[in-house]
Amino acid sequence: MTVRTADSRFPRGAVTLSEQSALFPTGFLVTGLFAAGLATFALLYAPQPLLPTIAGQYHLDPASASLVISVSTAGLMTGVVPVAVAGRRRDRRLVMLGSLAVAAVLGLLVAAAPTWPLLLLLRGLQGMALSGVPAMAVSYATERAGISRAGLVSGLYVAGTTVGGLSGRVVAGILGDVAGWRVGLGWAALMGAVATAVAWLLLPVGRGVHHPRPPRPTGRAWAAFSALWRDADSLQLGLCLIAALLMAAFVATYNTMTFRLTREPYLLSPTTVGLVFLTYLAGTLASAVAGRLADRLPRRLLVACSALLVTGGAALMSARPLGLVVTGLAMLTAGFFAAHGVANGWVGLAASRHRGTATARYTVWYYAGSTLGGPLGGLALSLGGWTATALLVETLGVTAAMIALLLPAQAAAGAHRMP
Repeated sequence: MTVRTADSRFPRGAVTLSEQSALFPTGFLVTGLFAAGLATFALLYAPQPLLPTIAGQYHLDPASASLVISVSTAGLMTGVVPVAVAGRRRDRRLVMLGSLAVAAVLGLLVAAAPTWPLLLLLRGLQGMALSGVPAMAVSYATERAGISRAGLVSGLYVAGTTVGGLSGRVVAGILGDVAGWRVGLGWAALMGAVATAVAWLLLPVGRGVHHPRPPRPTGRAWAAFSALWRDADSLQLGLCLIAALLMAAFVATYNTMTFRLTREPYLLSPTTVGLVFLTYLAGTLASAVAGRLADRLPRRLLVACSALLVTGGAALMSARPLGLVVTGLAMLTAGFFAAHGVANGWVGLAASRHRGTATARYTVWYYAGSTLGGPLGGLALSLGGWTATALLVETLGVTAAMIALLLPAQAAAGAHRMP
């Protein structure tokens, strides 16, 4: 198989994927993807530590306040398939960078939105703009890095999302406490813009694998949409279901924790709640380590063990002492991002064809879990307190682990070809 590239560092003509991977410094690719993941999650989840403040201003219950997160993930879920379809004929690097730039601008508008309905509308549009990164990142990384390093690169991309989730929440929480939630969200948007600039400087130019142009663009789009459900085998569907379950558990936990920690007996300020999100560092480490292990150990076992770590973390968080709550949150975060890092890379490797469609399918399920997890967690908190929320999260984690153990074993890396 040959690769066509517009990168001036490669000789005119075509080179093999392995030759291109050897020529381009992997460190630039990894760092650029890390920055793209950081920007995406910083913009997407910055409002989370500010949910109690936003709820107070607009007189909302936890489930309603969670919509500020859910509408964005719903927008991302809606946009990822059209972007994946369009991206097959476009420079994936430019698609990702354009998505991040638009999302950063919308983030500034969100901070200035005068009404709750307008704020929700802008957050939904921001989620749609961000869809370009998850739609393109894994297939782009696999093409540029090669099959043998797919697990490592995908794991480090997910590590970037954890740092983005951490930094966006911490910055928004601290500045929101000092100067108001609008200032916190505005600075989070600026941070996303800086990370976008870093990604623009480091990500390699060139689209990688060349796909022949199909004769009918409309037919191509319809085929990709239908393939999202029609062409998935049991492994792909299992990974998608695991993504939805664990993401629902994760978002339900983090959304409700902001309310739990600002109430009795903790009464933490938004700044302190933002610092609690430093537990994200456990996810950064876990996703990077799991990405390396995924190239050596059975992936289904890694995913199952990680899902059970989510369950154990939720159980530990039911303890009253704040130290145990934070420790449990770190366990849950590590388990979630380890499972996601492995599953996210596995989806691309498991797709014998239409890798972009397979990645889009996974992303749709992943953010469907996020969209539903926030309101479900808020409803559980309102009806039964943290006990009900913990039971919800534990059930989701155990179910995901059981599905992972039933997944078929992955084929050897050499059995997969590029789309």
